[in-house]
Amino acid sequence: MDPQRLNQLLAIMEEQTKIMGDLTALSKKKAQVLVDANLDELDILLRGEQALVWQLGRLEERRFQQQAAVAADIGIHPSQVTLERLLTDVPEGYGNRCDEVARQYGETAKELTQVNQLNTELIQQAMAYVDFSLQLLGGRGPAAGQVYSPRGQQGQADGKLRRLDNRV
Repeated sequence: MDPQRLNQLLAIMEEQTKIMGDLTALSKKKAQVLVDANLDELDILLRGEQALVWQLGRLEERRFQQQAAVAADIGIHPSQVTLERLLTDVPEGYGNRCDEVARQYGETAKELTQVNQLNTELIQQAMAYVDFSLQLLGGRGPAAGQVYSPRGQQGQADGKLRRLDNRV
């Protein structure tokens, strides 16, 4: 295996790990922005996130090319290449660095995935709230036409409320 190719592959992975770390930090900020419903700040974060995702995509293309070159060095067909397989056949002296880069890469990717799942849930909750609010304003949905009676029991709204909702 060509040590220069391996070094290039590891450098790409380290750069990807850094960008994924930056994405994770942005995603954590985005979670708070979503909770606060700060749309201006969300727009700024999304633009920064988009730029990082674009950089990550370019690095991913370079990583696949480098993996294919390293795979050719050790006699593996590119369609059967996995990162783990490549890192098991590294030259002596590279084992610790390869293990550390692969560990950091995996941990960062896992954390980014978890934060993104949380943000997805926050967005879904916000969308459900918006949908519920629109249904109420439109006089539709499960709570439309219902108000509380003086004793706290659900009662039916009079027609005035429903007409007001329809006009809005």
